[in-house]
Amino acid sequence: MDRAEPRPRPSFAPWALGALVLLVLLSAGVLGACQDSEPESQAESQVEAQPGSEAAPEAPPAPRRAQSRRVDLAPGASGLRAQLAAHVREARADGLVPVAYTHAEWCPPCQAFARHAEDPSMREAFAGVAVAAIDIDRWGRAELGALEIGAEVPTWYALGEDGGPAGPSITSSAWGEDVPPNMAPVLVGFFDELGARR
Repeated sequence: MDRAEPRPRPSFAPWALGALVLLVLLSAGVLGACQDSEPESQAESQVEAQPGSEAAPEAPPAPRRAQSRRVDLAPGASGLRAQLAAHVREARADGLVPVAYTHAEWCPPCQAFARHAEDPSMREAFAGVAVAAIDIDRWGRAELGALEIGAEVPTWYALGEDGGPAGPSITSSAWGEDVPPNMAPVLVGFFDELGARR
């Protein structure tokens, strides 16, 4: 009796397994996208399916909280006043309140402000505000003096159309210890006074 050699089993090619996994993932993604849009279309058809009853008007979407922006100004081709004037134009075009913020690396309250800038209450405080940050050590005293920007840091200034300080300003002496629960409410009040939430 002749003994037959065992037949080799066909091997599953590794690329075929990868293709199968990819196909399953793509199918799941497509189905997931379809499922996400289904409730909306079902809700629309349910409203249409109720003859004689008026659908309640949709409430307007809640107003979006205004964004904020920070630009670090540096000496360059244009002077400080020109950069601040451009900052004011861009901020107003975007519906933001333009302010200048003077600071220095050696200043402990400035360091605390930088450390806490991403705190949710601080981010909320700056909603609707465009900040032009001015490191006073990078700019000459003559340039700062021409704009009547003092050496006290940190200070936030309201800005006029020409880029110069116009109106109120605020320093870190307004809130005591430099921590978000102290800083944020005072900054909110200051920025609200300038129209950040109108």
